[in-house]
Amino acid sequence: MARQPRQQPIGFYGKFQPTGADDSAARRMQALAGLAGQVGGMAEQFGIAKAEEKSKEQAVIQARVDKEQGAFDAELYREVGEDGVITYSGVPVTGSVAYYESLMSTTKAQKILDIDATLASYADQFPNDTKAYGEMATQFFKGMSSQLPPSEKLPLEKYFNAVNSSQYTTVLKGEKAQNKAIASETYIATMDSTEAQVLRLVEQGRVEEADAIYTEVLINLVPGWKAVGAVTDTQFANRYLEYQDARRTAQITGEVNRLIINNPDLDMDQKDAAGDEYLKAFDEKSLKEYTPAEKKVMRAEVVTMLNNSQTLEKKKIKEKRISSYQEQNANLDVFDADVIYNTGMSINEKTVAVDKAIFENKIPKEEGKLRKAYLSSLKTLTASTVPEIHGAIIKKAYGALALEDEEAFLIAVREINNEILVAETNGTLLLEDALPLKNQFNSLTQSREARAAALTGHGASRKLIEGQVSPSLQNQVLIDVFYNADRAINERNVELEAEGKSPLTSSGVRAIYIQETNNAIDSVNLTARERTNEILSGRSKYKAITTRAEYNALDASTRDVYFIQNGVLKIKKKGT
Repeated sequence: MARQPRQQPIGFYGKFQPTGADDSAARRMQALAGLAGQVGGMAEQFGIAKAEEKSKEQAVIQARVDKEQGAFDAELYREVGEDGVITYSGVPVTGSVAYYESLMSTTKAQKILDIDATLASYADQFPNDTKAYGEMATQFFKGMSSQLPPSEKLPLEKYFNAVNSSQYTTVLKGEKAQNKAIASETYIATMDSTEAQVLRLVEQGRVEEADAIYTEVLINLVPGWKAVGAVTDTQFANRYLEYQDARRTAQITGEVNRLIINNPDLDMDQKDAAGDEYLKAFDEKSLKEYTPAEKKVMRAEVVTMLNNSQTLEKKKIKEKRISSYQEQNANLDVFDADVIYNTGMSINEKTVAVDKAIFENKIPKEEGKLRKAYLSSLKTLTASTVPEIHGAIIKKAYGALALEDEEAFLIAVREINNEILVAETNGTLLLEDALPLKNQFNSLTQSREARAAALTGHGASRKLIEGQVSPSLQNQVLIDVFYNADRAINERNVELEAEGKSPLTSSGVRAIYIQETNNAIDSVNLTARERTNEILSGRSKYKAITTRAEYNALDASTRDVYFIQNGVLKIKKKGT
C-alpha cells in the first residue's frame, strides 16, 4: 500500500486577508471541512483500488503532462524523477493515475471551501459597499487562480463567479437600502429647510424669489430622490399640496404683519383702523385659490392675529408704564432719603434741591410741589401724630398690598407715600412716625411673597382687633401690630436660616400676627384706663414733651420709649 501523503489546507492568497467570520460561518466551514476529509479518505481508498488497474507508467505520464502544462502543484509534488518516481515533501510516492487524481480532487474541495468562506467574510465586512467588496473578491481570486493550471482554473472560476454573484447581490441590496435611507434623510432635511426659507421670503413679500428657489429644488433634486426611492410620487404630491396651503397662508399673514402689526409708522389706534380696513377688503376680495370654507378659516386667523397684536401692544405699553413707575418710585425714595429727610441740610437747601430736581426732570413736578409744601410747613407748624390718621394710612397700605395688578399697585404705593408726606405737611403725622411708616411699608412692597405674607397675617389680625378692641383703641393696636409683627417675622426667619431651615410658611406668618395682635390687645386694654388716670392727674411716669428737640433726646436705641405729647401717650420705636 502506497504511503498516504499528508494533506495541507489551501490558505488565502495574496496580501488580502478576510476578516474573522461569525460563529455560523465557522460552523459551516467546520462541517464542510469534515466533508472534505471524508471525500479525501474515500478518494484515497478509491485510488488504492484503481492502482491495480492502471500502470505506474500512466501515472508518471499524467504527472509529467501536468508539469509541462504548468499544473504541477509544488505543495503536492516536489519532483518527478528520471526513474518516474513521484516525490512528496522528499518522500517517494508510488501510485496510479487514480491516486493522483484523488489528490487533486481533495485540493479542489479545499479551494471551494476557501471561496465560500472568504467571499462570505467579505460580504459580512462590507454589507453595503459593492466597490470594496468587489475589489477584495477580485484580488482574492486573482491570488488563488495564479497557482492553478488551465484545466483546473476554468471550472473553479465558474464556481467562484456563481458564489461571487450571489454575495454581490446581497451586498448590492444592502447598499441600495443604505442609499435609500440616506436619500430619505436628505430629502426630508432639504425640503424642510427649503420650505422654511421659501415661506419666510413669501411673508416678506419676496414671492418671485421664493418661487424661484422652490422651482430649482423641484427640477434638480426631487427626480433623483424619487429615482432612489427616497419618496414616492404620492408622498411628494401630498407634501406639495401642504406646501401650497402654507404658502397661501404665509402670503396673507405676511401682508398683515408688514402692513399693520409691525408697521412702525402706525400707532395703536391707527393699527386698529388699518386692521378693520384690511378685513373689509378681504371680505370683498374674490380669492380663487380658497374655497368659501377655507376663506372663512383664513379670515378667522387674520382676526386672531390682529387681536393678539393689540393685546400684545397694550401689554407692552403697560409694561413700559410699570417700569416707569418703578423707576420713579425708586428715584423718589432715594431723593427723600438724600434731601427731604437729610438732617444735615437746611430747609432752604432742601427747597433749592427740590427745584433743581424738578428742572432736571429727576422727579415729577407734582411730586416736587408736595415736598416743597412739606418743607414750608416745617418753618411754622408744630406737628403731632394723630392715631386715626396713622391707622388710616396703615389700612390703605394693606389695601395696596392686596392689589393683583402691578401697575395699580405701584400707583397705590406712590399715593400712600405722598399721603404720608401730606400728613406730615398738615401736622397730623410726626416725622418720627412718618419715617418708620414709610420704611415699613416700602419693605413690605419689595416682593410678592412679602406682600402675600403681610396680607395673610393682617386678615387674621383684623378679625381679632374688630372683635375684642373698642373702636377708639383699634388704631393703636393696628399700629403696634403693623410694626411688631413684621419685625418678629424677620427675626424668626433669620433664626430659621441659621438653623438651615426654610423660611416661615403662611401659617407661621399668620401665627406670629395673631400672637402680636393678642399682645397689643392685652397691652391696650389693660393699661388704657391706668395711663389715662396718670396723665390726667399729672402722676404719669412717662415724660411729657413739647418740642422736636425733646423727642430727639429720648433714647430708643435698645428699647421702645413711651412719652406723652398733647395729653396722648405715644411711643418712640426701638432703633429710631
